[in-house]
Amino acid sequence: ARYTCCVYYPTRDEFISSEELHCIAPVTTFVGPVSIEVAINGVVFTEDDVTFNYENCSDAVTGCPGPQDIVFLLDGSTNLDATEFNIQRRFASRLANAFPLKESETHIGAVQFGDASNIRTELSLSSDRRAITTGLEGMEWLNVPGTAIGDAIHMAHEVLMQGRQNSTKFIVLVTNGNEEVTPGTDLDPVTEAKKVKEDGVILLGIGVGADANMTRLKELVTQPVDGFALPIQEFDQLITNIDTIVSSLCPGILSVSPASVCEGESASILVRGHGFHSGELVCKIGEFEVASTLVNSSVVYCYINTSLHDIQRGEYPVSVGSGCVFCRICG
Repeated sequence: ARYTCCVYYPTRDEFISSEELHCIAPVTTFVGPVSIEVAINGVVFTEDDVTFNYENCSDAVTGCPGPQDIVFLLDGSTNLDATEFNIQRRFASRLANAFPLKESETHIGAVQFGDASNIRTELSLSSDRRAITTGLEGMEWLNVPGTAIGDAIHMAHEVLMQGRQNSTKFIVLVTNGNEEVTPGTDLDPVTEAKKVKEDGVILLGIGVGADANMTRLKELVTQPVDGFALPIQEFDQLITNIDTIVSSLCPGILSVSPASVCEGESASILVRGHGFHSGELVCKIGEFEVASTLVNSSVVYCYINTSLHDIQRGEYPVSVGSGCVFCRICG
């Protein structure tokens, strides 16, 4: 079967047209990055050789829409071996390509870290799919001891501050060990994480392997920790968990308070989540659009007033954008 998508073959440094793409496996749709063998001009390549590109494919990218600036914070220390680092590179490329990389939508950047003297920006924020793919897959392993996560978060924050004012900002931290901090020299990870979160950045942490300190990671990430501290057993499982990671980065509601509002009462409902934007902010209680105040990309107040006589006892979904959670309107 032939498909109307393209594949990017980095060693040839060019896009291969759909006429040259023949899928061996019986796949009927492309949904996000896929693992599949392809034959190009009679030569079979595997997922290790090619990167799928969705630039000219309609409805192929599963990542959430809206302006998002995402910086990948990638472990380049000797806690990894060469094979694990290569998997991490490929994972980062696949994750980036799961988002709609457009000027008005998702921009991707990347920072690789070891100790405090070995932290480098691998990719400034960009929506150029080819530049992102080659930048991530072409990263050279730092291969140094030490994991100065505090300094790395600080660097990622600096990259994000060069992004767009109206974007939701994310840091995706990948590590398989504990941070190794030199007191008085290295920046404290908890302090740096607190700074970026106070600045409205969503911090997602991925701990890979048995040695990953998930207790420490949960101190760093955005609340609730169950949604933003993700344990992955092996590096090989990073790519298979891309859908889970994408869903954590998409706009959505995390909590609604109060969860109960009595019929006929007025109330201000505090909605916490991420990805809220004033340009597309619509707050609804069930089918009723209500007044709202956007505090920042993570907090919205939705207002119920007694003029909404049609809201009676029952359960109504509170929604902001694409996020939704149930809120009981009691009698």
